[in-house]
Amino acid sequence: MKEKTEKTIIDDLLEEHGITVKDECHTNVFTQNISNANSIENTIDIKSEFERQMNEFEKRNNAYKLKKSAKNKTAVDNKKKVKKPTEFAIELVNNLDLFVDQYKTPFATITYKKYQIDIPVEGEMFSDYLEHEISTACGDMPSDSVLTRSVKRAKSQAKIRGNVRAVHKRFFQDGDKVVIDLCQDNDLVVEVCDGDWDVVRKGGYKFHRTEEMEPMPTPCAGGDIHDILSFLKIPKLHDRILILVWLVCAFLSKIHRPILLFHGSPGSSKTTAATILQKFIDPLSHGGLYVASKDDDMSLILENYAVPFFDNLSNINQSCRDLLCQAVTDGARAKRKHYANKSLVVTKYMKPIIITAIELPYTAPDLLDRTLPIELVRLTSSERESMTDLMAELKQNYAVIFGAILTVLAKALIMVKDVKTKPNFRLLDWARYGLAVVEAIGPEKGFTEANFVAALHNVKNSLILMTHGNNPFPQHILKFLEENKDSRLQTYSKTANQVYQELQSWAQKNRINAKELPGSDSALSRELTKHTQFLEINGWNMVKKSTNKGTLLSFTKFV
Repeated sequence: MKEKTEKTIIDDLLEEHGITVKDECHTNVFTQNISNANSIENTIDIKSEFERQMNEFEKRNNAYKLKKSAKNKTAVDNKKKVKKPTEFAIELVNNLDLFVDQYKTPFATITYKKYQIDIPVEGEMFSDYLEHEISTACGDMPSDSVLTRSVKRAKSQAKIRGNVRAVHKRFFQDGDKVVIDLCQDNDLVVEVCDGDWDVVRKGGYKFHRTEEMEPMPTPCAGGDIHDILSFLKIPKLHDRILILVWLVCAFLSKIHRPILLFHGSPGSSKTTAATILQKFIDPLSHGGLYVASKDDDMSLILENYAVPFFDNLSNINQSCRDLLCQAVTDGARAKRKHYANKSLVVTKYMKPIIITAIELPYTAPDLLDRTLPIELVRLTSSERESMTDLMAELKQNYAVIFGAILTVLAKALIMVKDVKTKPNFRLLDWARYGLAVVEAIGPEKGFTEANFVAALHNVKNSLILMTHGNNPFPQHILKFLEENKDSRLQTYSKTANQVYQELQSWAQKNRINAKELPGSDSALSRELTKHTQFLEINGWNMVKKSTNKGTLLSFTKFV
C-alpha cells in the first residue's frame, strides 16, 4: 500500500470532522501550522496535533458566534426601542412642565444649555424644541402634522392642568421687591429688596426671554449713578433729575410710569440718550421702533417689549395714541379670537415707554399728561462723539453704573414708605417714588425734593404750552379760579352768566385784553368744556349742571 503523505492525512482528518475542502488553501493552513509546530515523523503525531488545533479553532469559532449573536440581538433590541415620531411626541409633551401665565397664555418650561427657560407654547421656539427632540430621539424629522398636533396637545394640557404662574419680561415688582432677569447664558437674576440687591439663581421666578433681548452685565457695587449723565449731555438740572428718576422707577412695574419723550432739533442726541437709558433697563439687539399704523401690530409691540422705544416719531393716529395711553395706565385690549365667534383674546400691558421726535408727535391732552417731555438742544461739534466710541466707553463702566442704579432703587423702595408730600402730578405714585429716588441719590449736585417738585411744575407748564399753544385763555381761567375760589372749601360755583361777568371784571382789573376771553357766556361754557382735561391736569375738576337759572359751573380743586 502506498504510504500517505501529510497532505493526504490532513485531508482525511478534515473529512472526518465534516469540513469540506474547497481548495488547497484549506489544507495548506493546517499543514503549515503542523509542520511549524513539530517535526512530524508519523501519522499519530499528525493526528494529535490536528486534533489540538481543531479544538482551538472550534473555541474561537464559538466565541465569534456568541459575539455576533449578542451584537445582532442588541441591534434588534435597539430597533425595538426606537419609537415612531408620533409616539415619542406624545410622551415628550406629557412629560413637559406646562402651565398658563397670568393672562392665560400657555407656557412650557424646557431645558436649554443646561438651565431651564420658559417659552410660550404657540411660539416658534417651542416648535423648534419639539422638532429637535423628536428628530434626535427617532432619527427622523417629524412631519408638520406631528408638530401641529404636538403644539395643540401641549396647549390644551397647559390649560387643563390648571397651573397658573406669573411670567414676566426682563423685570417685575412684587411689593417692595424688584427682580431683574439679566438674560445671560445662565439662570442668574438680580433681587432688589430690603434696602440692598444681590445676584441669585432664578429659582421659581418665571421670565420670557425673546430673541431681541441682549444680556445685561453682572452688576458691581461702588458706582455713582451720576456717572450716567456724562453720556447723556443733559444741560438742565431739572431735566437731569427727571431722567434719573424715570430711569430708576422704570423697574417699578406695579405703578404707572410716564412716557419719556426726548424732543429737539436734529443733532441734539435724542436717539443716543434714549439708547443709553434703554441699555440699563432692557438692552435690545436692534434700535428704536416705528409706531405701527395697525392696531394689532402696535398692540403686539407693546406686549412683547419690556420697554418699548419708538424712535423719530413724526405723528401717530388716534387709535395708536389710545393704545399708548392704555400702555401707561394699565390698559387692556380685547379682540375676537381667530376661528372663534364667542371667544376673546385680552391683552394687558403697563410699560415704561421711550419716544424721540424732532417736533411733538401728539398734542392730545390725555396722552400729554402721561408724558415727561425733555427738550434737548443741538450739540456743538466739540460736544459730539461717535456712537462707537461712546458705547465702548459705556461698556467699560456698564456694570458699575448698573450697580449704582440698583443701589438707589433698593433705597427708594424702603424710603417711599415715609414720603408724605403729594406732588402735583397726574401719575401720583410715580411722583411719590420720585421723591424717594431723589432722597436716595442725595442732595449733592442739586438732587433735592424742592428741585424735583420744581421740575414737575416745569413739566406742567410745558404741557400747557404743548396742549394749547398760543391760546392764553387756559392760563387766564386758572389764575381766575385761584384768586376767586372759596379758600376754605377750595371751590368756585356760579352760573355760566355769573362766571362770564366776573371773568370780564377780573380781566379788566388785571389789564387783560378782552379778545383773549370768550365773547359770551355760552362761548365761555364751550371753551371750558374744550379745556376740561387741561383743568384736570392742573388739579381742577369741573362739573356742568342745567338749572332753571341756567348752566351751573362748579369747580373743585382736588390737588
